[in-house]
Amino acid sequence: MAADDRRFKQLYFLLFCPIALQNTFHTLYLKRVGLSDADLGQISALGSAFAIAAPLVIGYLADRHGHKRRWLAVCALLTAVVLPAHWLFRSLLAFLLLGSLTSLGRSAQIPLADALCLDNLHARGDQGAVNYSRLRKWGSIGFIVAATGFPLLLPPEGRSDPIGRLALVYLGMLLFGLLFAARAATIPEVAHLRGSGPTDRHVLAVLRLPGLKSLTALLLIGGAANMVYYLFLGLYLDDIGVGDRWKGACVSVGVVAETFFMIGGTWLLRRYGVRRLLLWGFAGRTLRLLLLGQPLPPWVVWTLVQPLHALAFGAVHIGTIAYLARTVPNSQRASGQTVVNSLVGGVGGVLGNLLAGHLSDASSAGRLAWLTSREGVYAAFWVGGLLHLGVQLLAWLTIREPAPQVSEQVVTAPSQHAAPAGVEEPTG
Repeated sequence: MAADDRRFKQLYFLLFCPIALQNTFHTLYLKRVGLSDADLGQISALGSAFAIAAPLVIGYLADRHGHKRRWLAVCALLTAVVLPAHWLFRSLLAFLLLGSLTSLGRSAQIPLADALCLDNLHARGDQGAVNYSRLRKWGSIGFIVAATGFPLLLPPEGRSDPIGRLALVYLGMLLFGLLFAARAATIPEVAHLRGSGPTDRHVLAVLRLPGLKSLTALLLIGGAANMVYYLFLGLYLDDIGVGDRWKGACVSVGVVAETFFMIGGTWLLRRYGVRRLLLWGFAGRTLRLLLLGQPLPPWVVWTLVQPLHALAFGAVHIGTIAYLARTVPNSQRASGQTVVNSLVGGVGGVLGNLLAGHLSDASSAGRLAWLTSREGVYAAFWVGGLLHLGVQLLAWLTIREPAPQVSEQVVTAPSQHAAPAGVEEPTG
């Protein structure tokens, strides 16, 4: 089993290397070639719209016919080729098309990788996925290595064009993406688990599970509010004076904190349970958005804001993955992962990106003085924080601890929804 662990560590490491470069520099590149904040929101929103259906369909097909590994490799290869192609274009129409194709390939990668990992852990007797964080932390390590180390190869800012300086970043996305596709094609896959009826792998059947719909709604609204962080963090860092060589390092501070949280994730899950981890995560998101609602000195962002990523991502992700492991039957593993990612990352992404982009432009034009005195990305962060504060309060009132184990009969017989499980799911 040590060899399988090594392969999954490599899988997660390579999965997050291109994501690190994309999250740090892609929006910045689009802004530098002349797009408005509203344009950025529309591009990301259209990509999120594609992310609604693609993971649902791919997850369903993977559960129905097996071959999660094959689907993951195809999605990885698509993203590896399309994402760097952004460098060749400068028009909004081209970016809308390429962004949609990128999202089509990217959106199913994390849930499929998680489904393969959870299948592997289940085959070893780890029903509750308590060892998931031990493998998943290597994704965080890959993010840190790529985001911190790769930008140091960029030309000095004083002697290079702001747009041309980012060419090496897109080359890095291509190389890391191809390596991930190769690793995905050879990842171990356990024997395909089949259900007992023709509908027991259907996406709608997953949503019939007790508690999933209510938490999905919380995660969807919270994800929409939190989307401003992923859309505008690079622009925020640019505005407060963080150079291109150090933007990735600043982003990595949060991922370092997340990694330490992942290391202790097994103990925290056993000690405090899923509900508390989710509530901690929601609180971390709310505080981070409100803090970024004003221009802060870079050292405050490095030392105070970015470490909140341990809660804002780490706590929510570990808690919701554990909930799915306890709630969704084995035969629906991929559907369970992808349905939540599709609704939260897809629908939440569409709403959140459109909201953030238009908030930024409208506040800069003075049309939101009644709502906030802030302008640009600061207004978008502040309104997102207020919205997420409402989600935080609802989560405290509604989230319950999930049952310790899942039965295969929970979904195959929708009328047997007697035990009210908790409410949780993965974030995008």
